[in-house]
Amino acid sequence: MSDPEAVRGDTSPLATKGAATRSRGHTLAMLVAIYTMSFVDRNILYVVAPSVQTELGLNDMELGLLSGLAFAFFYAVMALPIARLAERRSRVALMAGALLLWSVMTALCGAASKFWHLFAARLGVGVGEGACTPCAQSIICDLYPPEKRATALSTYAIGVPLGVMIGGMGGAIVADMLGWRGAFVMAAIPGLILAAVFWLTVPEPRRGANEAARYVDAAAPSLRAVAARLWQSASFRHTALGCAVASVPGNALQMFFIVYLVRVHGLDLLTAGISFGLFAGVTGAIGMFWGGRITDLFAKRDVRAYGLVPAITFICLPPLLAAALTRDSLLALSLFILVPATTYVFNIGASYAVTNNLVEPRMRATTNAILLLIITIFGAGIGPALVGWVSDRFAAGYFGPGYALQCIASSNASPLSQSCAAASAYGIKLALIATSAFYFWSAAHYFRLSSKIRRELPQP
Repeated sequence: MSDPEAVRGDTSPLATKGAATRSRGHTLAMLVAIYTMSFVDRNILYVVAPSVQTELGLNDMELGLLSGLAFAFFYAVMALPIARLAERRSRVALMAGALLLWSVMTALCGAASKFWHLFAARLGVGVGEGACTPCAQSIICDLYPPEKRATALSTYAIGVPLGVMIGGMGGAIVADMLGWRGAFVMAAIPGLILAAVFWLTVPEPRRGANEAARYVDAAAPSLRAVAARLWQSASFRHTALGCAVASVPGNALQMFFIVYLVRVHGLDLLTAGISFGLFAGVTGAIGMFWGGRITDLFAKRDVRAYGLVPAITFICLPPLLAAALTRDSLLALSLFILVPATTYVFNIGASYAVTNNLVEPRMRATTNAILLLIITIFGAGIGPALVGWVSDRFAAGYFGPGYALQCIASSNASPLSQSCAAASAYGIKLALIATSAFYFWSAAHYFRLSSKIRRELPQP
């Protein structure tokens, strides 16, 4: 019988020879690098958002649609068919091809002259990046045993803050030198190089190599079988909903925080981008790493920690964020937001570990794609657009009749420019504070997870 998994890593002489000597650490490092690039490419729009708004004449809701719906729709929808392919074919090859695609589409964002041009290019970025996480998490679970997966998956997720940091700092510097169009083009170049390096140096791992019990590889279950398995799992349902709801304020803060710094604290785009990138990158990386480590540590004693660690964390976030976003000085803002910026990602390692430990190896890419679909619809699809809409409403209420005509359609030289600036600052501040309340909703799901998980997931 022929091997059902026609993979480059299994048949190439180079990969066969190298598979015995390359460490799983190298593979994990390459996956982190790719995930980092995915967030550089998707977040570069956030960095140059004020310039894009000015040149293309966009309101906050349209900006939210570009960062949310335009990217999220195809990102989420394409993840599922790609994941089904990944259950049967080389995940390494799929990731390399996807990285190549989204890098090209990122460069094309720099050629946009209208809202719909940029919208279409963002769709292309979403198509490519939809392959990243389902394939990567499936590979990681074949490299690490269950009791180490929260740490490994959190390490992979460090690509988020690294991408935010590199995209924020590098994007701001390049945009200052070459404009926002040049920033998109420059952001795409490293991905093209990384795709070739990943393809040439990473072998396809054997599925089920690190399962707790002896695993007999078989054909991938049908999509219906995977969906039925997940639907029956209360642990998966509460994990997915908890993670999805938490991603609404998380995505909103990533999308609009540079805009907030420019409007509320009067920073120029270069300073705001560098400040945000450095601060969010460092705090996020610390949070990603220690969130996974802390979860693994407590979960060894009690698997309920997979739900309790995120739940307790999220209960504390809304008041801390409200206190931070209402500070008048940058120093006070930085001090108050330090804890939220570090801990808002404490659920990532726990959520991915629960999701992957609940299913068998040939279900994992599909399971991760389903989880990604749910998270993306809430976080990237709804979050930025919702915050943009709420920001516009608050700003219009503060300014009075004619806000859209006087403040969005007119130039900065308008006699009402100061009133417009005050209204837009008021709108984005209150919108971000209001959205942080979603963390209470998310905490409720993680508390429910902690009450259900013992029945479905054995103690490590």
